[in-house]
Amino acid sequence: MRLILSLILFLLFNQQSFSQETKNFDSANVRHHWDIFYTETKDSLQSLDVYWNSKSKDAKVLMFVHGGGWLSGDKKQYREMASRLAKNELTVVLINYRLSPKVKFPSHIEDVASAIHWAESSIGTYNGNKENIYLMGHSAGGHLISLLLFDKSYLGKHEMIPSDIAGAITISGVFEIKPQEGGATRKYLEMVFGDNETIWESATCKNHIDTETKNKVPPFLISWGKEEEKLIVDESQNIITEFNANEIKFQSFIFDGKNHYAFKDDLKDPESGFCQKIMQFIGNQ
Repeated sequence: MRLILSLILFLLFNQQSFSQETKNFDSANVRHHWDIFYTETKDSLQSLDVYWNSKSKDAKVLMFVHGGGWLSGDKKQYREMASRLAKNELTVVLINYRLSPKVKFPSHIEDVASAIHWAESSIGTYNGNKENIYLMGHSAGGHLISLLLFDKSYLGKHEMIPSDIAGAITISGVFEIKPQEGGATRKYLEMVFGDNETIWESATCKNHIDTETKNKVPPFLISWGKEEEKLIVDESQNIITEFNANEIKFQSFIFDGKNHYAFKDDLKDPESGFCQKIMQFIGNQ
């Protein structure tokens, strides 16, 4: 219940803060292009923003997938964060995707896969190197980027494979699709995933991990805030157990977050421990 209440408060707060997040974040070297459609249907939610450094050539690409319980969230909330990260000579992509209850799983993850395919073919226009694409997802976004790497079918529709991705970063990620006390209820999950529990199982990350996974997926950085809800911390620790059991390469990091969404401020600050950890992770792959 506390987790659901936190999500409601976040949504109310961010409706008020959108206007503060839509100003021009270009700097001396950073440029942006907003609202690029990555599908032919041109749905407003199937769009992305790109931030790039005009001095960078063949820059590493960081694609960010927002959270919001598969029901809410918008790339506009992360524009300042993206601009600050692009100053580090990255090309940064913010992805929007269709949301429940208007659509159900797997529409969300199919959109993310389509956005990645767009980057593979088009990111060179923005000084990005398609051979160095990193995925970063927060909360439900962490679930989407992880699952599409463990279940190769989503990228496979675009003739891509998980090893085409250089690395993945989860921030307070969701990895298990099941009702949990203090977390998602059955009614909530039915709104996102439908009432077929077989689909819930197929959307649970660990059900796609086996001894061969280590040879198919890129390294992970699994992170969460030190004051994060226990339910979220447990999910990250559970997936780490699966990674250890199957020898999947990963690093973990606990940042100084005071709530589920505090990571944004850390990633706006190049001196923060979390920002430096992410840059180190990207730089070492």
